[in-house]
Amino acid sequence: MKILRIILQIIGGIAIVGGIVVAILILRAYSTSGARTDHVTAGEAVFILHGGEIGNKSKVLHVLHSYQSPRSFTGDHIDAYCLLIDRFPEEVVRKEASGREVWLRPPIENPILVEAIKTASMMAHSDNLVWFPSAEMLNSKRYYLSFQSIYAHNQIPTAVRLIAYDREERNIYYADVKW
Repeated sequence: MKILRIILQIIGGIAIVGGIVVAILILRAYSTSGARTDHVTAGEAVFILHGGEIGNKSKVLHVLHSYQSPRSFTGDHIDAYCLLIDRFPEEVVRKEASGREVWLRPPIENPILVEAIKTASMMAHSDNLVWFPSAEMLNSKRYYLSFQSIYAHNQIPTAVRLIAYDREERNIYYADVKW
C-alpha cells in the first residue's frame, strides 16, 4: 500500500509539473508582445502570389514592408505585406467561363466585399501600418483586388484575406486579418 501511495504521489507531481510547463508554453505562444516587422524575405512571401494565382507569372523583387501581429488566444491577428513585383499578368483579370473571378476591378459594389475591404484596411491602420492603403484607395480603379477568403457573421466580415495590386506602383498588398 505504501508503494502505491508513493507511485501516485510521483504521478501527481509529474502531472503538476507538466501542467505548469504546458501553461507557460501557451502563455508564451499567445503573449501580446512580439509583433514582427519587416522581417520577411521575398522567398517567404511567394505564397501571396500563389494565392492570387499569379505565382508562376510574376516574381517578388523586394519585400517593402511586412508585419505580423502576435496571435491572441482566439486567433485574432493582422498580417500585412507590401511587395514589389516584376510584372502583373493582366490576363488574370477576367471572368472565366464558369463565372469564377480571381481578380476583380474596382469599384466594388457588393456590400460584403466592400465591408471586407474596410475591415482589412481598418485592422491594418489600427496597428499603425500607415503604408497600407485606405479602404477608399483599395476600392478605386487604381487597384485590382483578389479575395482569398472572407468569413462573416450576420453579413459582417470577421476574417479577411485580401490581395490588392496597385497598378501605379506595381506593388502587391496583402492583408490577413481576424478579429
